[in-house]
Amino acid sequence: MSHDLKIETGHWSRTPRDLRVCPCDGQTTQTEHHVLVECALTRQTRQKTFPFVSHNLSGQSQPAL
Repeated sequence: MSHDLKIETGHWSRTPRDLRVCPCDGQTTQTEHHVLVECALTRQTRQKTFPFVSHNLSGQSQPAL
């Protein structure tokens, strides 16, 4: 499955890997790991989503909103 992250779209356009940067800082390669774990642009989504994912993976009930 493909997506629109620079790591993938840059591959299609033959952009060198070190130039496939994230708009959050213009320096870090925009990989799946970066977007899911590090990126400032996805921080709020991560903070809202990860507690639910964590509870579901551990087999516990979901935390209240």
